[in-house]
Amino acid sequence: MGAAKIDYLNVLNNAKLTICIENNATGQLARLMRAETGYEFKNKINRYDGRPFTTDELIGELNAITG
Repeated sequence: MGAAKIDYLNVLNNAKLTICIENNATGQLARLMRAETGYEFKNKINRYDGRPFTTDELIGELNAITG
């Protein structure tokens, strides 16, 4: 018995809010998603200095996006 397949593009297209969180300056995942699927994230959180995100930083960024 195999694992159920999930249509991630359908999930993203039907989501009220999507945010791509990346630890790089160029947004490689967001660009790849757009190039391969046509899906474009409306919101992005990128970290440019190579250090990991802290929970407090992410919460602050998410609060800024969601209001």
